[in-house]
Amino acid sequence: MKFPRINPSSFFLFSAVVSLIATLTVTRAAAEAEAKPPTGVIKLDARNFDSSIRDGNVWLVEFYAPWCGHCTRFAPTYETVANTLHGMHKKNPSRKIMVGKVDGSGEKAITSRFNIMGYPSFFLIEGWSVRQYDGKRSLEDMVKFATVTYEEVEVRRNLG
Repeated sequence: MKFPRINPSSFFLFSAVVSLIATLTVTRAAAEAEAKPPTGVIKLDARNFDSSIRDGNVWLVEFYAPWCGHCTRFAPTYETVANTLHGMHKKNPSRKIMVGKVDGSGEKAITSRFNIMGYPSFFLIEGWSVRQYDGKRSLEDMVKFATVTYEEVEVRRNLG
Protein backbone atom coordinates (compact mmCIF):
# COMPACT_ATOMS: atom_id res chain seq x y z
CA MET A 1 0.00 0.00 0.00
CA LYS A 2 1.33 3.40 -0.97
CA PHE A 3 0.75 6.43 1.21
CA PRO A 4 0.28 9.82 -0.41
CA ARG A 5 3.13 12.26 -0.10
CA ILE A 6 2.41 15.07 2.32
CA ASN A 7 3.85 18.49 1.90
CA PRO A 8 5.82 19.35 5.12
CA SER A 9 4.34 22.84 5.34
CA SER A 10 0.79 21.46 5.01
CA PHE A 11 1.52 18.87 7.69
CA PHE A 12 2.90 21.56 10.01
CA LEU A 13 -0.17 23.75 9.46
CA PHE A 14 -2.50 20.80 10.08
CA SER A 15 -0.61 19.89 13.30
CA ALA A 16 -0.75 23.48 14.53
CA VAL A 17 -4.52 23.68 13.94
CA VAL A 18 -5.14 20.36 15.73
CA SER A 19 -2.97 21.47 18.67
CA LEU A 20 -4.79 24.81 18.89
CA ILE A 21 -8.21 23.13 18.89
CA ALA A 22 -7.11 20.66 21.58
CA THR A 23 -5.68 23.46 23.74
CA LEU A 24 -8.82 25.57 23.43
CA THR A 25 -11.02 22.59 24.30
CA VAL A 26 -9.01 21.72 27.41
CA THR A 27 -8.83 25.38 28.48
CA ARG A 28 -12.58 25.82 28.07
CA ALA A 29 -13.33 22.64 30.02
CA ALA A 30 -11.01 23.73 32.83
CA ALA A 31 -12.58 27.20 32.96
CA GLU A 32 -16.09 25.73 33.08
CA ALA A 33 -15.10 23.32 35.86
CA GLU A 34 -13.54 26.15 37.86
CA ALA A 35 -16.52 28.45 37.35
CA LYS A 36 -19.02 25.88 38.63
CA PRO A 37 -19.05 25.32 42.36
CA PRO A 38 -19.18 21.64 43.25
CA THR A 39 -22.56 20.15 44.00
CA GLY A 40 -23.38 17.24 46.19
CA VAL A 41 -21.21 15.37 48.62
CA ILE A 42 -17.56 14.79 47.70
CA LYS A 43 -16.19 11.32 48.45
CA LEU A 44 -12.98 11.62 50.44
CA ASP A 45 -10.43 8.84 50.80
CA ALA A 46 -6.75 8.31 51.56
CA ARG A 47 -5.77 9.80 48.19
CA ASN A 48 -7.56 13.14 48.54
CA PHE A 49 -8.51 13.66 52.19
CA ASP A 50 -5.52 15.68 53.44
CA SER A 51 -5.17 17.83 50.34
CA SER A 52 -8.91 18.54 50.35
CA ILE A 53 -9.31 19.56 53.97
CA ARG A 54 -6.16 21.69 53.79
CA ASP A 55 -7.30 23.56 50.66
CA GLY A 56 -8.26 26.72 52.58
CA ASN A 57 -11.98 25.95 52.68
CA VAL A 58 -14.13 24.89 55.60
CA TRP A 59 -15.29 21.26 55.28
CA LEU A 60 -18.30 19.50 56.74
CA VAL A 61 -17.32 15.82 56.73
CA GLU A 62 -19.43 12.75 57.49
CA PHE A 63 -17.83 9.50 58.56
CA TYR A 64 -20.22 6.72 57.56
CA ALA A 65 -20.35 2.99 56.94
CA PRO A 66 -22.26 1.41 54.04
CA TRP A 67 -23.78 -1.19 56.39
CA CYS A 68 -25.03 1.47 58.86
CA GLY A 69 -28.82 1.89 58.70
CA HIS A 70 -28.71 5.40 60.21
CA CYS A 71 -26.16 6.44 57.57
CA THR A 72 -28.22 5.01 54.73
CA ARG A 73 -31.40 6.72 55.91
CA PHE A 74 -29.61 10.04 56.43
CA ALA A 75 -27.83 10.03 53.03
CA PRO A 76 -30.56 11.94 51.11
CA THR A 77 -30.71 14.61 53.84
CA TYR A 78 -26.93 14.96 53.84
CA GLU A 79 -27.03 15.42 50.06
CA THR A 80 -29.60 18.19 50.60
CA VAL A 81 -27.32 19.75 53.25
CA ALA A 82 -24.53 19.79 50.65
CA ASN A 83 -26.72 21.35 47.97
CA THR A 84 -28.03 23.95 50.43
CA LEU A 85 -24.52 24.96 51.47
CA HIS A 86 -23.38 25.06 47.84
CA GLY A 87 -26.42 27.22 47.05
CA MET A 88 -25.29 29.66 49.73
CA HIS A 89 -21.89 29.71 48.03
CA LYS A 90 -23.54 30.80 44.78
CA LYS A 91 -25.17 33.73 46.58
CA ASN A 92 -21.97 34.68 48.42
CA PRO A 93 -18.87 33.29 46.61
CA SER A 94 -16.51 34.26 49.41
CA ARG A 95 -18.39 31.93 51.77
CA LYS A 96 -17.44 28.41 50.80
CA ILE A 97 -18.27 25.34 52.87
CA MET A 98 -17.36 22.09 51.17
CA VAL A 99 -19.21 18.89 52.05
CA GLY A 100 -17.55 15.49 52.04
CA LYS A 101 -17.91 11.95 53.31
CA VAL A 102 -15.48 9.23 54.32
CA ASP A 103 -16.30 5.51 54.28
CA GLY A 104 -15.06 4.74 57.78
CA SER A 105 -15.23 1.00 57.23
CA GLY A 106 -12.77 1.25 54.35
CA GLU A 107 -10.62 4.21 55.39
CA LYS A 108 -9.33 3.00 58.76
CA ALA A 109 -6.29 5.32 58.77
CA ILE A 110 -8.45 8.43 58.43
CA THR A 111 -11.07 7.13 60.86
CA SER A 112 -8.49 6.46 63.57
CA ARG A 113 -7.24 10.06 63.36
CA PHE A 114 -10.70 11.28 64.35
CA ASN A 115 -11.32 8.64 67.03
CA ILE A 116 -14.61 7.57 65.43
CA MET A 117 -16.67 5.46 67.83
CA GLY A 118 -19.91 5.24 65.86
CA TYR A 119 -21.56 6.06 62.56
CA PRO A 120 -22.52 8.50 61.30
CA SER A 121 -20.13 11.05 62.82
CA PHE A 122 -19.85 14.62 61.57
CA PHE A 123 -17.04 17.15 61.83
CA LEU A 124 -16.50 20.71 60.65
CA ILE A 125 -12.85 21.04 59.68
CA GLU A 126 -10.91 24.20 58.91
CA GLY A 127 -7.19 23.61 58.62
CA TRP A 128 -6.14 22.15 61.97
CA SER A 129 -9.34 23.24 63.73
CA VAL A 130 -11.89 20.42 64.12
CA ARG A 131 -15.35 20.59 65.68
CA GLN A 132 -17.56 17.56 66.12
CA TYR A 133 -21.28 17.88 65.48
CA ASP A 134 -23.50 16.20 68.04
CA GLY A 135 -26.88 17.78 67.27
CA LYS A 136 -29.99 16.49 65.53
CA ARG A 137 -29.61 14.91 62.13
CA SER A 138 -31.84 17.40 60.37
CA LEU A 139 -31.28 19.66 57.39
CA GLU A 140 -31.87 22.84 59.39
CA ASP A 141 -29.65 21.91 62.33
CA MET A 142 -26.73 20.73 60.20
CA VAL A 143 -26.83 23.80 57.95
CA LYS A 144 -27.02 26.03 61.04
CA PHE A 145 -24.06 24.22 62.65
CA ALA A 146 -21.97 24.59 59.48
CA THR A 147 -22.82 28.25 58.88
CA VAL A 148 -22.56 29.44 62.50
CA THR A 149 -19.26 27.62 62.98
CA TYR A 150 -18.10 29.05 59.63
CA GLU A 151 -18.84 32.55 60.94
CA GLU A 152 -16.73 31.84 64.03
CA VAL A 153 -13.89 30.63 61.79
CA GLU A 154 -14.11 33.82 59.71
CA VAL A 155 -13.94 35.98 62.84
CA ARG A 156 -10.82 34.07 63.98
CA ARG A 157 -9.25 34.44 60.52
CA ASN A 158 -9.87 38.19 60.52
CA LEU A 159 -8.51 38.66 64.05
CA GLY A 160 -5.45 36.48 63.58
